[in-house]
Parts: sequence; structure tokens; C-alpha cells
Amino acid sequence: MYQRIIVPVDGSAESWRAAGLGRSVADRFGAVLEIVSGVSFTWERQPVRDELKAMVAAQGWGDDVVVTVLDAWEHGVAHAIATHVETQHGALVVMSSTGKGRSAPLVGSVTDALVRELYGPILVVGPRATKLDLEGPLLVCVDGSHTSESILGAAGSWAVALHLTPWVVSVAEPVTVKVPGETVIETAYPHRVADRLSGMIERGVEFETLHGEHPDEAIVDYAERSGAALVAVATHGRTGLRRIAMGSVAMSIVHKAPCPVLLARPPHTAEED
Repeated sequence: MYQRIIVPVDGSAESWRAAGLGRSVADRFGAVLEIVSGVSFTWERQPVRDELKAMVAAQGWGDDVVVTVLDAWEHGVAHAIATHVETQHGALVVMSSTGKGRSAPLVGSVTDALVRELYGPILVVGPRATKLDLEGPLLVCVDGSHTSESILGAAGSWAVALHLTPWVVSVAEPVTVKVPGETVIETAYPHRVADRLSGMIERGVEFETLHGEHPDEAIVDYAERSGAALVAVATHGRTGLRRIAMGSVAMSIVHKAPCPVLLARPPHTAEED
């Protein structure tokens, strides 16, 4: 599924924590692990390369890890990384959502930019993500929009590859007065999506309707209670129940989730930018 796992680092502990997850993902998929960093000046290349190699050696990862230093002085680090990723067949980016290494807060801003620039999945480790063992349910977040449902392909592939049980979850408005048949209506949509995903991967898929004013908080709470391995969510949706796929909501999930978050921005959103 993936041939190369690319992990941008900036020297911070947070970015190297994501590199540890990248190592695990590379091992699971039988992929090459590549550690990348950007520099603003030519003279930085060799010192940064030496630093990366020393950190890789300290992790005990061996000589099979690729170390790449990218020139970022013309268009910035995010653009340099995005351009590099697009040249690599079957590449997945794994990175931290926060970090401050060397002289600038590189990783956090680069993550935001890469989510906007890349259409393939990005696996992001937020500051509260302490469960990195890739064991447990895979929460697939949908909101009724085509954009949110575009995550199904990636989520299904991960579920099969890592032997995870997918749970399709949506967030409905809080209920103050019970109406006969309302539960059936609320569960009809995630049930339908779960059936669709089940047909795609030819295995059972569970579903759940959550309630809350804030979809990000409802999803994070459910991820904590269920011991989720991953949360999968598309970005840039604009319609639906509670708009899970809005960029701001998706990034809020990243920053609060107890586990890594798989983000994907479908190509058709380019027409909306």
C-alpha cells in the first residue's frame, strides 16, 4: 500500500516522537522510512544531515533509514516537503502537529500547510496522542457530505492492512426532547455508510451516532472511551450533520485526540478553494 513513509522533523522531541510512529508504520507496511528536514541556507545542509543521522543511530534504526535534507530557502519548508512527497510513489507523510526545533516552530506550521497542499493521507500525531501502538478500533468520521465520505477508501485500506475494526461515527445535535423513531433516523446514515465500507473491504464494520454541540469534542471523547488506534477524517467538508470534515474541526481533533489522526483532503476540493 505504501512504499515510503516520510517523516518531517525539526529537531524537537515532538517531531522525533512522530518519527517513532513512522518507524512502526514502515515496519507494518514493509516500507522504507525516510526522515526529512528543510534548511534555509546552504551551509546548514551538512550539519543538519549529520544531526539526522546521529538521531537515527541513537534510535537504533540501522542503515536502512533514508535521510534527506531539502533546500527550502526559495518557497519555504512546507512547499519543499510537498514537492518531495509528490515525487515519491506510494508515499505517506507521518508527522507531529506541534514542535519547535532549532530556531523556529517548524513542524506545526508545516503540518497545517501540508494538509492544505497534499491530497493523499497524512498521519498526524497531536500533542495529546499518547496511544501510538496502532491497536484498537479505527474511528471513521463522517458528516453526511461527500467530502467526509471520501475518507472511506483510505480508512478501509488501513483497517485491512493493520487488522483494525472500523467504526463509522457521526455526530448529531444534542437531543433535549425524545421523539418516537428519532434514534432510528439518527443511526440510519452511519449504518448506511458502514454497510458501504463493509462492502468495500469485505468484513464487518460497526457504527455509532454521537451527540454533542462540538463534534470534535464528541469524537475525541469517544476515541478515549473506546481505546481507538486511529481516527480517520477527511478535511474541507461544508455540509452534513455536525460538520466533522471542516478543516478547523479536523485539526481540532488532531490537537485533542489520544491517538494519531489520519487526515485526507480529496482532490475535488481544489475546485472549491
